[in-house]
Amino acid sequence: VERPEEYVLEESEVAAVLEPKMIDLLDDSNWRTSRWLGRTMWFYDFPQGTMWGATAFMMRALIDHVRAGASPDEPPPDIEIRTMHAGDIEHVRRALYLAAAWNPEREIPAQATVLAHDYFARYHEGWGRPGDVGVVAFAGDRFLGAAYGRLFTDDDHGHGFVDPRTPEIAIAVEPGHRGEKLGSRLLAALETVAAAEGITALSLSVEHANPARRLYERHGYEEIDSDDGAVRMLRTIPPDRVTFSDDRDQDSR
Repeated sequence: VERPEEYVLEESEVAAVLEPKMIDLLDDSNWRTSRWLGRTMWFYDFPQGTMWGATAFMMRALIDHVRAGASPDEPPPDIEIRTMHAGDIEHVRRALYLAAAWNPEREIPAQATVLAHDYFARYHEGWGRPGDVGVVAFAGDRFLGAAYGRLFTDDDHGHGFVDPRTPEIAIAVEPGHRGEKLGSRLLAALETVAAAEGITALSLSVEHANPARRLYERHGYEEIDSDDGAVRMLRTIPPDRVTFSDDRDQDSR
């Protein structure tokens, strides 16, 4: 493009030319999504009007290139993510099994056998107890994936445990929907739900060879220690995102 540009507006299509800065467009807090004609659409509000539709779709594609493919919140069409409740126990179990079976080259017993093991049982039994938090993704009635966390104690916990105030999380996406950035959406949604509950940090454990580690790093999870098998990581939620109730103030967290 030769500068200065000389724009010629097609009056039937274009009312004005806007020249936003890329640094502003890269800030996801300025974007919003909404359902329109059965699809999830991107919207960006300017003082002069709203960018949406094909323009917003192409702009998000450009942002992906700028981020080298690391855009965290691209919404796959027709996928809904909602907060988990006590009745989502089967979705918790399915996500836990998928997380345990992440390596397709590793033989693993059937889901019922794996989840009955004492180590895995602690992550799903009695789902809905205080401190349990999660999100689940669907396409219609079809389960696509979930991300959830629960609190543990010094005496009973898993490899990702940090302290009794920090939920240890698990995340998994059905194999047919991996590579669609759904994992990024689930992590972002889980953090939002956790922050609304006054939770200030999330932890996890990931095996060294698991490519999901790169996903966690993009979402701000940092290594705190490791052993021969796995890395323990911690995500500190920015304080300005955390909501503290009267009985869970910041000092107590």
